[in-house]
Amino acid sequence: MRDFFASLGSLNWWLSVVVVGFLIHITSAYLKSIVDFSLSRISTKWRLRSEAGRAKRQKHIEKLRGDLSEQILIATSEVRNRIGALTSLLLSAILYAWAIFISIMPADNPLWRPLSPSTVLTVNKFGKPVSMYFASVGMLMTFGYIFKAFYYHRLLIDAYTEPAAEPDKDADKST
Repeated sequence: MRDFFASLGSLNWWLSVVVVGFLIHITSAYLKSIVDFSLSRISTKWRLRSEAGRAKRQKHIEKLRGDLSEQILIATSEVRNRIGALTSLLLSAILYAWAIFISIMPADNPLWRPLSPSTVLTVNKFGKPVSMYFASVGMLMTFGYIFKAFYYHRLLIDAYTEPAAEPDKDADKST
């Protein structure tokens, strides 16, 4: 610690701090334009993609408003995705319970008796990670199903509700 404080008073330390600070300043000035340009391109692409998605969704809503069979198909898809979400959630819960069962069940428990000791060790060693992996995949599938069901549900709600009427511009002029 004494050496550190001694080096703070030396001319070499102060010169190196000034040189490194100057290099950082020059580098940041150079990189600022590159970073600004890159972020503006990303922002523009994001905005264009969002606008295209909104236009596509609005076109889909307009198509739904005029076609009853399309509305029925979307409603059926919503129900199918909700059932898929519940099924994968149930499967995940069963696999998580199996992993917990494996981890808390001792190898000499009578429930393992029909299996050979080497099989019990294999189940204890590989069963928990494998069931945890598949349970986690099932949970991700649940999220995918439920988000898609929410999307279809929102499409149907937007298709059933009438768009807001624009205010009459002639009425404002008459007053």
